[in-house]
This record gives sequence, structure tokens and C-alpha cells, in this order.
Amino acid sequence: GTNGDNCLTGMAFANDWQSALAICDGSSWGGHDDWRLPDEYELFSLVDFGKSTTPFIDTIAFPAMPSQSFWTSSTYTNNEDYAWSVDFYSGALGWGGKTNGYYALCVRGAPTPRAAHYVLVATTDYPTVTDVATSLQWQGCPNGLYGTSCALGALSTRTFSEALADCESSYWAGQGDWRLPNIKELLTIAEHNTFNPAIDAAVFPAVPTTSLQFFWSSTSVDDYPGYAHGVYFNDGTTTAEAKANTEGYGYARCVRDAP
Repeated sequence: GTNGDNCLTGMAFANDWQSALAICDGSSWGGHDDWRLPDEYELFSLVDFGKSTTPFIDTIAFPAMPSQSFWTSSTYTNNEDYAWSVDFYSGALGWGGKTNGYYALCVRGAPTPRAAHYVLVATTDYPTVTDVATSLQWQGCPNGLYGTSCALGALSTRTFSEALADCESSYWAGQGDWRLPNIKELLTIAEHNTFNPAIDAAVFPAVPTTSLQFFWSSTSVDDYPGYAHGVYFNDGTTTAEAKANTEGYGYARCVRDAP
């Protein structure tokens, strides 16, 4: 809805999901006709978690952005009347009813592939999963569990500080450079085409199936440093929780840069 220098001509407007899809599909912006509504991973990649003021996006590259929710092209698996959205006021990935009025930011280029891209090594009690798409290597079990099917040990919740320390002190599969993933890294293993858990359970077993499935990331909320972002792996949404929360929050899965 806006154009011109610094996007100050016109007015940004909200649309329902079907209208947002049609607007991007019909756009000829910049002389190109292959625009589309981005999927949730593409749009979430624009969130700037280093900012202390909203909107949480690089406003030099994306001026005049409303601090509001923006539609993605992805339908919510558990209810086809809902679709995924990114809130640039909080930086959260969530979902809303398709009749809601959210904003749209179109993209072009080939869609980001989401085909199977994991290499699982589970020949020892300390399985690893390498993601060839991101060049990250993950611990195959949530922190506290081990074994080829993650059936040994005890899964327990941790505060943010405990999750950080557990990963940094971990010596898993003969490696000592594990760390707690940042929020964008953690979201890459969420699978939104499945529900409860929203992850590939064949390569990442033993994700809890209780109502609490929050996993910490290392990303603090810049303007509220007592909070950190994480992913709920029941449906793959992101949110921020209090770092000192000991009432059942949260779990940890460690990561390292793939060799």
C-alpha cells in the first residue's frame, strides 16, 4: 500500500489472508510479475532481534514498516481457517484467523526448500543430526536424555541460565563446542506441516507431548533482558518467557556448527 522515497507515499493497509495472497500474486512492483506472499521461515528471517524499539526489522532497508502482524502464505496445519503470521511488534511467529486484518510484504524468487535435509547418526548413545541446509549439527536428544532413541536419562525443565550452562558444558558425541541455539536457528528444525510435536520425530525423538513444549533459545529480548525467546514445539510458534521462570519452563536442545 506504500511506495516512493522511504515508502512515504500512499498508506499501508491491512487485509484478510486471501486478499494478501492475491495482492502479492498480482503485483508488478519494480517491473516484475513473480511476486508472492512469503512463507513463515522467509518472513521470520527479517526479524531483527538486536533492536530495542519496534518494529523489530531493519528500518533502513524496510522503512515505514508498521509494528503489526504480517501474513505468510502458510496455512496452520491444525486448523485450515488459520494461517501463520509474524508480529513485528514482538518479533513472534504465530497464527491468526484468515479473516483477520494483517499486513503484507511481498517477496520474489524460488520458495525456500523444506524437503528432507537431515543426516542422522544414531549408532551410539549420543546421536547427532546434521542439517545440510543450515550447516548446523544438533544433539539428537533433548538435554537430559540420551541413547539411540533418547530413551535413557531424565528430561527435566530448566531456567534460561541452566539451559545456557548445560549446553556450554556439554560433551556430546566426542565434541565440546555445543551451545544453546539462537531463535532463528532453533526455528529451522520446527516443522509446521505436522502438529504435536511440530518437529520431525523420526530424527528428533522424545520431544515432550505434554502441554509444555517450550525450548529455550539464546536470544534475549533486547528491551526486556529478563526474557528470552524460544519455540513451542507443540505447534512451532515462538514467544518470549521469563529467564528465571522455574514453573515448568523450559527445555533445551544444543547445537554446534557442523564440521
